[in-house]
Formats: sequence, C-alpha cells, structure tokens
Amino acid sequence: MESNSLRVRKNKSFTSFFKTQKRYAVLIGGAGSGKSLAAVQKIIARILSEPNHRILCVRKVARTLRTSVFQNIIDVISAMGFYDEFEINVSEMRFHHTPTGNEILLAGMDDAEKIKSIAGITSVWCEEVTELLESDFNQLELRVRGETTNYKQFVLTFNPIDEDHWLKKRFFDVKDEQVFALKTTFLDNVFLDEDYKKHLQERVR
Repeated sequence: MESNSLRVRKNKSFTSFFKTQKRYAVLIGGAGSGKSLAAVQKIIARILSEPNHRILCVRKVARTLRTSVFQNIIDVISAMGFYDEFEINVSEMRFHHTPTGNEILLAGMDDAEKIKSIAGITSVWCEEVTELLESDFNQLELRVRGETTNYKQFVLTFNPIDEDHWLKKRFFDVKDEQVFALKTTFLDNVFLDEDYKKHLQERVR
C-alpha cells in the first residue's frame, strides 16, 4: 500500500533502515541528518501496510513531543496524501488510521503510570533516546511482549554520544545480531537546501 509520494520522499541513505526487521534499529546523526524523518516514514509505512499495529512514540518529557514528533507525523502523512485517512486526537496526541484500525500513540516517560497503562504495543520509537535513563528503556521493553502479527522493533534516534553513555554499552560494546545501527550526517540528507547545508558546514569547522 506504498504510494508514489512515499517512495519519492525516501532518503536513499536510509534504505537499509527501511528494510531491516531487527528488534533494535539505532539511528545516530546530528542536526539535519534526516534520522527523525526516516523514523516517521517507516512508522507510517507500517501503519498503512501492516495489520494490528499500535506504535508508541516517546520522549523523556511529554510536552516536547507536540512540537517535534507530533508535528512531524502530521507533516509526513499530509505530504504523502494520507491525512484524510487519519483521525487525530490533538489533546491526547493520538493517531487512528481508519482503514486499518492501526494506532500511533505519543507519550512522555515523565508520566510512568501512563506508560504502564498502555497495552498492546507492537513497536516503539524513542526520539532523543539519550534523554532516557536505562531504567526508562527497560520499562518500554516490558510493554512490548507477546505474540504479534508483525515484527517488533524499537527505533532509537539520537545525536552522537559520549563513551560512558548507557546506549553505547548496551548497543555497541557487545555484539548483538538483533541490533541494526546506521550513522548519518547532514551530507546524507537529500532534502536539505544548499543554504542550510552551508550553514551546518560553517558550524562544524
């Protein structure tokens, strides 16, 4: 059920990410690298084409979701031409895809009780996952369990991290066949205009 607009907007640098079904998809990149757009695109593609989905999108603080993840999802479904297929609960930051019954839920890890009350999660996107404690991530792991129709996946997006961060120890220091990792920069993002690329290049000199 993939539209032409979805194919056109895909960034080729993320092709391997769009295809992977490994449990952990780890996307590392700085400003302008396109990692968040890629995460949203994959979530929407799965919502449109796979049955029985309830995908959870989280950040550490709930209020930061509205101007980042929530707006990104709206922008992508609008650009793809599927906006009218979704019922959007603005106050709860919840998307219901009418043709399939699939859902996208947004929640902050600062409301632990709300997270614990969400059942039937099939996959999770952790935006700016460096904001989370490892105990926060462990709580999310507990929410994704049982038999599901489709593969379960945790998409983790974040900027490069320091040597002592728990993410490095958990996903990079020990080889795990269930971990897919991809590092990109703004140079990999074909959607950036030249002025913005020039600005970023000047910042990293």
